[in-house]
Amino acid sequence: MNQDEGEIASRFVDFLSKQNIISGISIKNAERLLNRKRKQKIVEDTLPKA
Repeated sequence: MNQDEGEIASRFVDFLSKQNIISGISIKNAERLLNRKRKQKIVEDTLPKA
């Protein structure tokens, strides 16, 4: 929600470009983004307790 529209559009194109889908780069990027979000959520949930 706090991302720049240009950044969102760029990521969207990266995920859906034909070459990235064929090569598997889209899946790797999606997994990397998901893992980053999971780690961020863990930190946000744990940090206030520390």
